[in-house]
Amino acid sequence: MNKISSERRLRIQPTRNFGELPSNVKSKERNQRSKNDSELWLEETRIIIKTKDVIRHINVWIKDGDTPRPLAFDFSIQEIVYTLNGRQKLRKVSLQRKLPVEYVNVPQLPPDPNMKHLKFFIDLYYDDFGAFNRAYHKLGGIYIQIGNMKRELRKKLRNHFLISFVPFGGEFNDILEEFISDMKELQSGVLMTTRNEQVWVSAGLGMVTADLPQGNDMAGIKRQNAEYGCRTCKVPQNRLSDIDFDIFQNGRYHHLTNKIFDEIKSSQNITTRKRIAQEHGVCLIPNILDDLFRDRHLQTPQDPFHCLAGLARRFFDHLFKCELEKSGLDAFHNEWKSFEIPNSWKRLQSPITHFESYWMSDSLRLVMIMPFILSRCLIPAHFKQGFAESIKNECLLANIRQVKAVIVEAWSLFAKFCAKVFANEFCRSDYQTLDQLLGKLIKTLNKVINY
Repeated sequence: MNKISSERRLRIQPTRNFGELPSNVKSKERNQRSKNDSELWLEETRIIIKTKDVIRHINVWIKDGDTPRPLAFDFSIQEIVYTLNGRQKLRKVSLQRKLPVEYVNVPQLPPDPNMKHLKFFIDLYYDDFGAFNRAYHKLGGIYIQIGNMKRELRKKLRNHFLISFVPFGGEFNDILEEFISDMKELQSGVLMTTRNEQVWVSAGLGMVTADLPQGNDMAGIKRQNAEYGCRTCKVPQNRLSDIDFDIFQNGRYHHLTNKIFDEIKSSQNITTRKRIAQEHGVCLIPNILDDLFRDRHLQTPQDPFHCLAGLARRFFDHLFKCELEKSGLDAFHNEWKSFEIPNSWKRLQSPITHFESYWMSDSLRLVMIMPFILSRCLIPAHFKQGFAESIKNECLLANIRQVKAVIVEAWSLFAKFCAKVFANEFCRSDYQTLDQLLGKLIKTLNKVINY
């Protein structure tokens, strides 16, 4: 609903005819399909229209491999137009997210049509933490939140509800069985009494947030050290930093992953099941959360806090161990001691000698001031000779003195990217800015850090 007007709106995906396709994807075959099957091409972008702008209903055959040819249809669609790195491309229509209405059963209607129907969704969080300081044994914490709450309320500790702990050696699935049972009831709808009034309550699973290893487990994907260890796409290990990798063409989609699990389940022996699982980078059995209505890939997003804090640690480790000489480390330490940090920040110990004691939030705060510290303290003699020569060659620099600018620029891009990711508000243009920053950052890091 529009905030200003109560008039209903529709969010749609526009289509193109053959003449509107970019020239690089036009072909005789597609032209023939457009004539024989009245084929159109779906756009990746979505727009919002008013319901009064709808003229009439038409029948469209979505040729995704699962939908049989109808007896009659007005148009057909089997490809999507999308943009990757500024270039328009096409992919199969099956390579897109299904709408919730396509895989979620509608909950039961209230027994009384006049009864109030309350709908909400539950966000699930899971993370391991050391219960005994730096001891090896980890304790897993599972807690939930009502996702309908405003952001200000979700931030308050009292609105986080602990479900259970997963002790060392315990199984996540065993601990979560009771929660799954309750959620199944809520998915169908239950009668509750609140404030002396009976209401019909239905709920579903919202976002599932976890660190990288646990997040992969809950999405049914192998851990990140596997050949295909990303729960969002099928990027191989040797292309993790490849900015030209097509995550749309090689993305993970819930309905396609279901087919892989079905293939594994129907296999006759464990050897075949393991081969299929390894080939696609999935676990042998789905996660228990798949018993609920959800899109395992869309609703288990990458956690930006853990991702960026982990990248920050690797960036700092590379700076202190691979880039700077002893004189450079001393210069950095002296500048860091006298640097004017905000009053609300606590004074930390030296990152050179005590970085292991830094919390993730400490690392990200330090990222914000790194461009200023490095620009003040570094001179060409502070860089290790081999590293400086490598940067000079990679970036096609005229002399070694320009290496400092490259390093400062890398940290500056990283700081801007982190600030944009954790901004309080986002609009459509912010996503475009974020995408541009990420592209620049990846290109710079590929030259600065030798993975």
